[in-house]
Amino acid sequence: MPETSVLIVPALEETRDSLTTLVSPIPAKDALIRIDPTCWSILEVIEHLVIVERVALLRLSSAESSEPRPRNAARERELMARARNRTAKISAPEPARPTGRFTNPDDALQAFLGARAHTIRFAQERETALTAIPIHHPVFGPITGAESLILIAAHTRRHMAQIAEITAAVSSSQGPAKLP
Repeated sequence: MPETSVLIVPALEETRDSLTTLVSPIPAKDALIRIDPTCWSILEVIEHLVIVERVALLRLSSAESSEPRPRNAARERELMARARNRTAKISAPEPARPTGRFTNPDDALQAFLGARAHTIRFAQERETALTAIPIHHPVFGPITGAESLILIAAHTRRHMAQIAEITAAVSSSQGPAKLP
């Protein structure tokens, strides 16, 4: 039986909802803590997600369409797994690094939710034409618009794991944070 393609809008909605559930109870003071000088705080992680989401959507919406390609379920799942894998650190390019724009988790989460709403709307409006959008991803190379949106959802999941790790380290009385 052939593998089925990733359902893009549900993946974007699920990671939006899961990030909201994960971040909402975090006290503002905890969201500012860096557990290591080389690691981002929770606020910085969310800011990074906002930056990446906005840039990715800008690139997708301004890309010239080409010949549509058939969706490749195996490739989509492989990209998703690679993006979620935190065993290999990936350094964010300078423009995607946080600058301290947010001072509390509520503002950061609202910015993320606004960016994600635009991404979901784009995915819904262009659903049938997503494979005709060619993108060059800085880590994964040439991908389609559909694959780019799958990577956006997987990127969020990757950083949710990072937020859970930070939360667990900051709040030993609560025990390890769990991903929703």
